[in-house]
Amino acid sequence: MPMLSLYVPNKGTCLPDLYPLLLPQVPTPIFATLREAIGMDTATIFCEALLTASRAENRFAESPWRLVDSHWSEFGCLLTANEFLVRVGLRPIEARCADCNPSEQGGDLSHKFKNTSLFEIRHLQLIDTEDAPLKIYDSGDGAAYAGHIGRRVTWRNENAEASMHLLVIGNSFSGMGTKPTELTYWLARRFRQVTFLHSPHIPVDVCEFYKPDMVLFQGLERFLIALPNDTFKATFLENLYTSPAGS
Repeated sequence: MPMLSLYVPNKGTCLPDLYPLLLPQVPTPIFATLREAIGMDTATIFCEALLTASRAENRFAESPWRLVDSHWSEFGCLLTANEFLVRVGLRPIEARCADCNPSEQGGDLSHKFKNTSLFEIRHLQLIDTEDAPLKIYDSGDGAAYAGHIGRRVTWRNENAEASMHLLVIGNSFSGMGTKPTELTYWLARRFRQVTFLHSPHIPVDVCEFYKPDMVLFQGLERFLIALPNDTFKATFLENLYTSPAGS
């Protein structure tokens, strides 16, 4: 069973001249060392397309990063999704950029500043023409994403190009697949079945429990300081999640 690892760089690594914190070193030594050591390994992705699009000379209206959020935008998410799809031999997803009615959008950085509400004005959106998948399982009963470890969501797409079951293990960058800023959203348009498991660890019984044809582990540069746990089983991880009451 093929397995790939994808490491999302810190926002400060991609935008060192714009990031509001004075970081002592970007990228972090551990990310730079890891990238140099195994950068030629085809089973490892360091989001080169995202790094390239984030350079000062390449910045444009379709920014790969949210302005008041630590996460990437839908443009950065699609760039990364396509990098993975090409790596495994599938067609990249084509989407067009279109104007939309201006709207305020908050982000997870707003609460970092006391007595201040930060918003960005959205003028552009991505529109894709791919067949939309159907959500067939959600241990959170459809609750709004809250970053809880152990949550599992499965999407089904009978018209997908790859008749495979892809298991994505990751965090909010992969997400539940309900928004174009979540990696699962795009990957569910290319694979017959995609399961997302929110977890910082790969369960030791991942093959037996989920029976995937391929596994994608999505990590983060800022989480590289934490050693992986090689004792967690899928049942234990999923039992850590409690669906919000009344959702």
